[in-house]
Formats: sequence, C-alpha cells, structure tokens
Amino acid sequence: MRIIADFVPNHCSKEHPYFKNAQQEKNSSFFTWFSFTQWPEKYVCFLSVKEIPKINLNNSDARQHIITAAEYWLNLGLDGYRLDHVIGPTHEFWKEFTQKIKTKFPDCVLLGEAWMQGIKRHELRTINVSHKYLKWLHGAASDSLFQEYVGLLDGVLDFRVQQLLQDHYAYKKTSPETFKRLLQHHYKHFPETFYLPAFLDNHDMNRFLFTCGNNKEKLKQAVRTQFSLTQPVIIYYGTETGMTQTKSLWDIPTHGDLQARQPMNWESPDRELFEFYKQNIIQKRH
Repeated sequence: MRIIADFVPNHCSKEHPYFKNAQQEKNSSFFTWFSFTQWPEKYVCFLSVKEIPKINLNNSDARQHIITAAEYWLNLGLDGYRLDHVIGPTHEFWKEFTQKIKTKFPDCVLLGEAWMQGIKRHELRTINVSHKYLKWLHGAASDSLFQEYVGLLDGVLDFRVQQLLQDHYAYKKTSPETFKRLLQHHYKHFPETFYLPAFLDNHDMNRFLFTCGNNKEKLKQAVRTQFSLTQPVIIYYGTETGMTQTKSLWDIPTHGDLQARQPMNWESPDRELFEFYKQNIIQKRH
C-alpha cells in the first residue's frame, strides 16, 4: 500500500502561533511571513477566507519551513502528497519545493490541485498562474492551466475529465463520438509520464450520484469509463457506497460544501454498488 497525504503550503489558520505573533508585533520575525495590507487586521488570505491567511512563500524562511514540514512527514513513511491549491504559490516556489523534495525522496509522488471553480475576480490577486484573467474567463478546468505544472509536479488532478464525464453521463450533453473526441483532444496535450488521476467527485463539488439525479445506472456507466482510462483512479469516500445529498452545494450561500462532506454511511451502504466497485478495481489491477 502507498499512502499519499494532503499537504497545504499556501495558507494556515489565523490561530497559528506564527500568525498571531505577526499580528501582535510588527518587529516579529514572522511579520514578513504574511502579507498585511493594513496591519494587524487586514491581510492577504486564501481567496476571501479571512480564517486562513496566505503564507508569503517569497520569504525564504517561510518557504524553507514549508519544505521542511513536507520532508518531515515523508521521513515518517508517506509516499507523496496531494498538493492543495497549487495555483496559490508561485512557480518559483514549486520549482524549489519539487527539487528539494525529489533530491531526498526521488520516488515521492507530487500531485497538484489546479482548479479555479468559484473564484471571484477580485480574488485573482491571491493566485499565481500566467494569464490568470484569461484562464479565469475560460473556465474552472482547462488544459492550459494544467500544462503550467508539467515539469514542476508529477501530475495534477484531472478536473477536465471530471467535467467531461459529468457532462456526458449525468447531463447527456455529448454524444459518444463527441465525448471520445474530447477525451482524446485533452490527453494529447500532456506527456504520457504526466499523471492525470481521474475522479468523479470530491469534497468541493456535488456528489456525482446527486448530479445524476440519483440514477445509479448513470453513475455505473461513468465508473466503467473512469476505470477504463489509462490514468490512476480516485474514489471519493462514499461514492462507492451510494452517498448522495439533498441540495446542490452551489445553492447554499455559506458552507454549501458540507452537503458533499457528510459522514460516511457506514450503517446503510449500497452493497450492490460496493460490489460493483470491487469488481472494477479487480479488473483495473489486472
């Protein structure tokens, strides 16, 4: 078994002692670890979420602290990271991060989360990608955004394939021929060695079964295609046991993501769907 953990280099809690210290003293050694716009109460954060201030990774001490933290957990036996919000830090940071991590842990897998869904125009100032306004206008999941991390990371989570699977199986927007053509067009933009793990849903979007109108057969069709791809497969907890939700998270003004983050349905799993997943996993392994 290999274990890949979530790692968040871009931001921290406003209750973190380093941030609290920076708020209390302008001459604090941690003051420049953050970007205050009006000290001590106004600062750059993750998008507009004031509870999680953005770390100034241009500061060499802050940058090294984050890299050292990543090395610490790899030393304990982790096999890699799912790197949260990779569009936040600069490419210069990712270049140094990857170089130092790979020097000590050459087999470590680094997968980025590059996604712009739900980002507002004024929040683009917290993001570091090229031509970000154009990418923002183009949509949440674009090949041009993913391509920025070829050569920097081992791969990125494939939000584009998630979108294609959803449009084809849940919404019936595309014909089989168009769907196949769009998949081929997408993959040709990346080297074969670049990982593009395929998933149907995650903690920041509606559950796929809900999107399918709770039609289990539509979900199964998408799963079959997901497992037929040459890329690694990601299963969000509960999708394999029939978890759904009551409302779209996009219809709820605050904390709508909790719709997709309900506790695992241990007491009432869909056994038939679970067995279906097991068979697809066995076939994928062989």
